[in-house]
Amino acid sequence: MPTPVKHVPRAAGFLILVALLQAVACSPTKQRPPNVLLIVLDTTRGDAVSVHGTATGDGLLAPLQRLAQDGVVFSAARTVSAWTLPSHGSMFTGLYPSRHGAHHESHLLRDDLQTLAELLAPTHATAGFSENPHINAHTGFAQGFEVFTEAWRKKRFEPTVVQVRDWLGTRERERPFFLFVNLMDAHLPYRPSDELLQEFLPPGTDPADVQRMRSFSKIDCMKFEAGELRLPEADLAILRALYRAAVRKVEAHVDRLVDLLEQEGELDRTLVIVVGDHGENVGEHGLMQHQFCLYDSLLRVPLVLRLPGVFDGGERRDDPVQVLDLPPTVLDVVGVPRHLWPSFEGVSLLSRDLRPERPIIAEYMRPETERRRFRHGAPDFDFDPLDRRLQSYQVGDLKLIRDDQGRVELYDLSSDPHERTDVSTERPQDVERLSNALDTWLRSRETARTLGEVEMDEETLEELRALGYL
Repeated sequence: MPTPVKHVPRAAGFLILVALLQAVACSPTKQRPPNVLLIVLDTTRGDAVSVHGTATGDGLLAPLQRLAQDGVVFSAARTVSAWTLPSHGSMFTGLYPSRHGAHHESHLLRDDLQTLAELLAPTHATAGFSENPHINAHTGFAQGFEVFTEAWRKKRFEPTVVQVRDWLGTRERERPFFLFVNLMDAHLPYRPSDELLQEFLPPGTDPADVQRMRSFSKIDCMKFEAGELRLPEADLAILRALYRAAVRKVEAHVDRLVDLLEQEGELDRTLVIVVGDHGENVGEHGLMQHQFCLYDSLLRVPLVLRLPGVFDGGERRDDPVQVLDLPPTVLDVVGVPRHLWPSFEGVSLLSRDLRPERPIIAEYMRPETERRRFRHGAPDFDFDPLDRRLQSYQVGDLKLIRDDQGRVELYDLSSDPHERTDVSTERPQDVERLSNALDTWLRSRETARTLGEVEMDEETLEELRALGYL
């Protein structure tokens, strides 16, 4: 059932919200502000989507190409953390995880922050549909939504796209809308159709091996990371094919959502944003899924924006951008004057002067939940080396990764895009320069207090266990 969340703005933010409404209503053009559709491709790497590659095997353009042809692709986009909760928090607030509070050590989005839904609520109908059980009212992500649906609860009986279609059919058509949709089919367990899978399997793959790898589970992931399970390259190739086919399945859902907007006559007056929240390790760096590291296999994500008259069709930009740039971009497109914006750490992507030396920063907090998972699934494994905070700081092609145990890594992405060769010992001056810059950034900002874990109902907990989060 959709959860009505008729959120009453806090007194501290009420004047800001009224001012936002007046600023848009008094726009010289007197035009209705555009709709906003934010589609989050959960667990989707930047190198796994068609928009960063070529046409599909049958010569037809894959679904994301449809948006890319009429919009802009940010080919170097990064997220801010390794997993769902912190990355969504940044997409909703324009802040890094340590500021907004939704991460391993807190699990709760700060309720004193103005989310994107709250900022748009005075002018837009707001609705959210989440297939990821982490993104729910308990963790603070329903703030500002008139209707927030935990779509995973009924997805088996009513696909999320159908739930969205029903909401679009019953909305107030005079009002623009802000619609958030999280799509999760790229998450383990990977369940693409045999037809989709055939496009990605190595030639001559034994069907029996495919069937065996289809059952690869979260327990298998832990055993692989603990060194208790070794996978030959042929098995890893099948697993990567399953993952990429699952991503293609998600792209088909994007196509259907775009079709809905066309059918409603709203596509060309809607800012469509398609973005990954984080990537996925499928054996890279000795890891599975999306924890324990800040390598680009997790940080680099797809990002496509489309709105005729605002973004040039077919444009590709390699600016240093991150997912926390989305809230200021949306407010900029909607037409809210910048002096009325809350304090963002992101910047608007309408700007054409993003500096190449702008730092790309990511954070990963100490994963206590993961420790408990390993205690159950791989009890003999020494988890201590993974029980750490991580930060990454990238300027240009140089990327520093540092943990709270004193370990440092440095990668030159121009010659080593897969981060296989740590050059920290060969380039100590670069390590010192980036470390000093990271320290300066850390000292310059406040962080959210740690709030601990959040109480959830048993159905949500069971779904999180099935996905490998608990």
